[in-house]
Amino acid sequence: KCLDEQMLREYYCDPDSSKGLHSTDYACTAGYACSNGACVESCFDTDGGATPNQAGYVKKGEQTYIDVCISSNSLKEYVCFSGNVDSLIYEGPNCPKGCVSGGFGAYCKP
Repeated sequence: KCLDEQMLREYYCDPDSSKGLHSTDYACTAGYACSNGACVESCFDTDGGATPNQAGYVKKGEQTYIDVCISSNSLKEYVCFSGNVDSLIYEGPNCPKGCVSGGFGAYCKP
């Protein structure tokens, strides 16, 4: 059972005890979150999703995926989709003023 996004409670029976059901709480490690009663790799997008005019990156588990310019007017933006990492390409008319690389990823000039 998930107590919150970072804490998991595991229930078990102790065969040597007449007290019945016991539980132990576990903290999910960095890069993981509690979901449906298990610690699973979490996916977090710093710019909130499909936002080509804002630099950012996606973190899933221990992996980091940074938005990047793939040409002077093309952006590859990473996003979380259904808990997994996906990428979108913005180019030409979708990135008309050009792509700029920054310290926390790349973006299309607004």
